[in-house]
Amino acid sequence: MLVPLLSNAAAQRNLCILAHVDHGKTTLADSLLATNGILSSKLAGKVRFLDMREDEQRRGITMEASGISLYFKVLDKGSEKEAVAKEYMVSLIDAPGHVDFSSEVSTAARLCDGALVLVDVVEGVCTQTHTVLRQAWMEGIRPLLVLNKIDRLITELKLSPAEAYYHLKRTLEQVNAIIGTFFQEKRLADESKKLEHRDDSALYFDPSLGNVLFASATDGWAFRLDLFASLHSARLKCNESALRSALWGDFYFDPKTKRVIGHKQLNRRPLKPLFVQLVLDNIWAIYDAAILNHNPDKIDKIVQTLGIKLLPRELKTKDTKTLTQSIMSAWLPLASEVLLAVVDILPSPLAAQKVRLPQLLHPDIEPAPPAQNELERALYGCISNGDVCLVSKMISVPKDAFPQNKKVALTADEMRARGKIAREERLRLAQQAAAAAATAAGVTEGESGVISLPISAINSNASETVSKPVEETTQQSAESASNEPAEVIVGYTRVLSGTLRVGQSINVLSPKYNHLLPREQQIKSGLASTATIEGIYIIMGRDLHPVQEAPAGCIVGITGLGDHIIKNGTLSTTLDCPSLVQRRSGSDVVSAPILRVAIEPEDPSDLDKLVAGLKLLNHSDPCVEVIVQETGEHVLMTAGELHLERCLTDLRERFAKIELTVSKPIVPFRETIVSTAASEPLSAIPTGYATPFVPSAYIVGKSATVSTPGGIVSITVSARPLPDTVREYLETATAADVIALSATRRSAGRKSTTVDTIDAAGAVLAAIASEEAGDAAATVADSSQSGSSEAFLIGLEKAIRASDENPDRWRGVTSGLWALGPKRVGPNLLVNKLSGQSAADSAPAEQVTEHDQQQQQQRQLSVHDFEESIHTGFQLATLRGPLCAEPTHGVCFFVESVQIDHNALQQASTASSSGHVITATKEALHLAFMQWSPRLMLATYSCDIQASSDVLGKVYAVIARRKGRILSEELREGTPYFEIKSAIPVIESFGFADEMRKKTSGQASPQLIFRGFEMLDEDPFWVPHTEEELEDLGEKADRENLARKYMDAIRKRKGMFVERKLVKSAEKQRTLKRN
Repeated sequence: MLVPLLSNAAAQRNLCILAHVDHGKTTLADSLLATNGILSSKLAGKVRFLDMREDEQRRGITMEASGISLYFKVLDKGSEKEAVAKEYMVSLIDAPGHVDFSSEVSTAARLCDGALVLVDVVEGVCTQTHTVLRQAWMEGIRPLLVLNKIDRLITELKLSPAEAYYHLKRTLEQVNAIIGTFFQEKRLADESKKLEHRDDSALYFDPSLGNVLFASATDGWAFRLDLFASLHSARLKCNESALRSALWGDFYFDPKTKRVIGHKQLNRRPLKPLFVQLVLDNIWAIYDAAILNHNPDKIDKIVQTLGIKLLPRELKTKDTKTLTQSIMSAWLPLASEVLLAVVDILPSPLAAQKVRLPQLLHPDIEPAPPAQNELERALYGCISNGDVCLVSKMISVPKDAFPQNKKVALTADEMRARGKIAREERLRLAQQAAAAAATAAGVTEGESGVISLPISAINSNASETVSKPVEETTQQSAESASNEPAEVIVGYTRVLSGTLRVGQSINVLSPKYNHLLPREQQIKSGLASTATIEGIYIIMGRDLHPVQEAPAGCIVGITGLGDHIIKNGTLSTTLDCPSLVQRRSGSDVVSAPILRVAIEPEDPSDLDKLVAGLKLLNHSDPCVEVIVQETGEHVLMTAGELHLERCLTDLRERFAKIELTVSKPIVPFRETIVSTAASEPLSAIPTGYATPFVPSAYIVGKSATVSTPGGIVSITVSARPLPDTVREYLETATAADVIALSATRRSAGRKSTTVDTIDAAGAVLAAIASEEAGDAAATVADSSQSGSSEAFLIGLEKAIRASDENPDRWRGVTSGLWALGPKRVGPNLLVNKLSGQSAADSAPAEQVTEHDQQQQQQRQLSVHDFEESIHTGFQLATLRGPLCAEPTHGVCFFVESVQIDHNALQQASTASSSGHVITATKEALHLAFMQWSPRLMLATYSCDIQASSDVLGKVYAVIARRKGRILSEELREGTPYFEIKSAIPVIESFGFADEMRKKTSGQASPQLIFRGFEMLDEDPFWVPHTEEELEDLGEKADRENLARKYMDAIRKRKGMFVERKLVKSAEKQRTLKRN
């Protein structure tokens, strides 16, 4: 039924289910699957069919996005009131709700045109609800709101219908307020459209528009207002569309005039809103008769009034929950109502791509221009000209899950035929064995020519002969199976235009591919390659259904891309197609991989299996990152503790199938400096913690001077903490502008230190070739259009002026800016404050004369010969700070002087001098750093918890034990739940969720979201020095220094010096006398 619908894009709907964790996504998906007979409607919500992993079933949460395609048939009334059957194919993706798997939400939303956004009406709008709404907004997909778990308002909160109505109204307003903030952010970002009026009413959720469903997925019912409008319009003798508009809002039914009136005509009469009177009162009556005050007679009357048919055993059941589900699902069936809303509200690929693709190809132009070439016309119209596909993610599928590898049950005729063939084969082999045995025994033939042998000899020889080829075949198949991988990489793909066919060759474009640059160099760099489509499959949860072709608009799985795509990519028959993935990089709502562990096999001989398993894991998980350190250690980076547990389970059980040794979690830190009061002395640094002793180093004020061996080059630098406004600007600046600035500053032959116009193609190729820039280089191609180094410097100057510090301190920073670090894009600055030794002193010569040769020799002895070495030293110093070799953050370094001994330089080699300058620069920067009060910056989670007042004290106790701090606490209106927002260091978060659940008996479950780095305002080298401090704490200051504790732990892990207190002479013992 589904295959014929693949070629009809108008009959397709591609949607994903998005929500906060435990808001009912998988239960709703089960009910939709029951319409296709995949599972029983009685088991919907219990089977959790799309949770295919064992740990998903055990924990009760979704960890991986799972897709399935459904068939839906609806009778539509034509113009002549004749029912016309219409068939639809609904491609559904159930996305996770846990914050650790936000990357799965991102990849699912890219493939779809619409989304079902579920909100638990009791818990309200939670953290992940806000995240998925933003994701839907950024991807340009149309959302459909489902207010779920309305039954909890009746059974748990015990609200009246009127109270429930106002509670639902507040929840809807909260969701619309979030949508409104997205709209305002977009308007404020565009300076030219701040004052422009635009009608945004179509963006919001309004039940009268049909884009809001009221549901209880666990009880199997849902409805929209048009259902009750059609039920009551005839009785109230009013227009159906007018009644639908009046069912939500301050509208009332006047029993005297038999008319619908507004709030102004109420005249203080105690009338109920129409939504309460016509909708909620009926639902509350059913729950009251079935659960709250069980009344079988009233139940029979309700069933007769509604005209629904129930089996006698269903009416007589003593399980009130089952009885309620039977009545409500028969009256307001969940699946049919949701699918009708999907068909009516969500767009088909034909309509969706006209809106989404222009925004995807031209994100910086609003409104997006019309199609400019044949490729864009094919993409906008979702037509069959030119194959273009978006591979959103790669998934790993067991090989035995493919149809060709599954064992097929044989029919009776096939079994009889196979048995006959087997008997004939055994008889033939037995005759051959008998003849061979007779020849070996020297048996002569009789007169009849028949060989006489015992039956036992024939059977034994035949069995031996048959067993040999069977054993050989089994051994060969086992060897071939061990060599072949047990997992196959499948690309989760949306066909945007054209028709994809099995066996077709197609270009694979990486996220860094730029169609405006020369293709030859990009092909050599691996940014574009050619792959062959080995198979196309309709994804049906656990099963894969093969098809020969996939027309535009459908979502399919493709094999044959495992060697060409790592995470995501673009497929196209032409190299003129832009990469559709790189333009999404700035809009992804993905949890950052902040948690790192080092892994190794328990058996060193299994290292190859571990490497192969990590490769498969890196393919199949869009968020995980695998890096190999210089020491050869394999480090796995994940988004959180639960994500790490899932990845390790996959490695042990699926990908590597070996036992692993896992280190303790590694959390990144940052190092920074702060200014102290003039009267407050700097803390004394223990000898082993300081920068290694440099004989030629000395300190003058805040400046540090370090000379290379032999005194060839002496470098004087100073440091200063950046203002908060500048730090924030550097953190939010686009990588394209930063890389363009770096390329401009370091370009050869420049005539001044001001920003020059750079060649866009050269900057892109340089950025792509630079491994230091990483994935940030993917957006450089757009820098020539949307951003430039000039814009970056202008923004930097504005950030400096916006700070509270004296602007004279920062005069000349933008004009003398040399580099940013670490990795050339970090939040640290290197500023050139050299006097008379700037790059402007040299200019390239066109004709080489004797005088020019002397000038050239003189120029070789200038600072320009060591500029690259100074830059390299700066990158190394900011990548590994002096405290614990963690990256520095928010520090500005000034190069004040570079003195060169020309005579000594002529005697030394340039290569060795350059290396010495790198080391001297790094040590000088570290010394300048330590002239300020150092601080550690901790990676921090934002923790959101909903808890009742009974366990509020336990929640606070657990947060305090984990060194967290409370940000806010609010009582959610209409509920007994408090919403607590707090911040907790990542280093203290391991086991936090389990401890919270244990201490609160499961009544509170935290959601942890990475919020960035926050400074721990505590000097790791602080010791008491004032009289008050010495009196209170003593000379040893026995209280715990948290910053010192973290710093020592990092240094110990990295093999650096750590000061320890060891007992050397323990012969004597002093016993304290009790009073």
